[in-house]
Amino acid sequence: MFVVGICDENLHMCKKIENCIVSVLFDECDCVTKTYDDLGVMLNDIIQGTEAFDFIFVPIACNDDSGLKFASVIRDKNINTEIVFTSYNLKNVLDGYTYRAFDYLVLPIAPTRLKNMFNRYFSSNDKSGNFFYLKTFNKLDRFDKFSIYYFSSDGRKITMYTNGNPLTFYSKLDEVEQQVSIGVQNFVRVHQSYLVNVQFIKTLTRDNIVIDNGDYIPVSRKYQSLVHDKFLAYLEGNI
Repeated sequence: MFVVGICDENLHMCKKIENCIVSVLFDECDCVTKTYDDLGVMLNDIIQGTEAFDFIFVPIACNDDSGLKFASVIRDKNINTEIVFTSYNLKNVLDGYTYRAFDYLVLPIAPTRLKNMFNRYFSSNDKSGNFFYLKTFNKLDRFDKFSIYYFSSDGRKITMYTNGNPLTFYSKLDEVEQQVSIGVQNFVRVHQSYLVNVQFIKTLTRDNIVIDNGDYIPVSRKYQSLVHDKFLAYLEGNI
């Protein structure tokens, strides 16, 4: 469960921030939010242990309180939470990072900006290894490894196949194999140009694989034994 605390003296803005967060995290994780219009009340809940947040969104200024002072107390007490400062301008952005702020967001928050921020967080804090991270241009996207059918390569051009549209990016299949193998044992190299998730193998012969989506993939002689053993281990529930 991912728990987010949000504070803003403007209750309408507080609700807008909450809705944006819930919308962005809807497909990412189970998320619970709690909103405040008073930094003092929020701080008291955190210090007393009434609430424990993974992320807290706090304004640089709220009524007569300072978000920077709030953050100072949080850090002095070594409370483990990520702090995101919100403001209508970038005036105090450098002050915010003094307190190890995870980010500084200008209101109203753009959903794309928020999504990229959370992706950056999940990328650096994913202990499960269940996700494949793909950076294209300035955007970082996260994909559930268990939803990926297979990867194919054509030189340095890699295509990832899921139940959605194929996605092409530039990398090496060896590097992709290393990343998807962290924490997950479902992927197997079947050919110099193909990396397959065994859970989506519909039919396996010595020379070919049929994926659940109907695609045919060749199995090279080099990998035949490995593919057979991996698929058998999957069927027996050993991976």
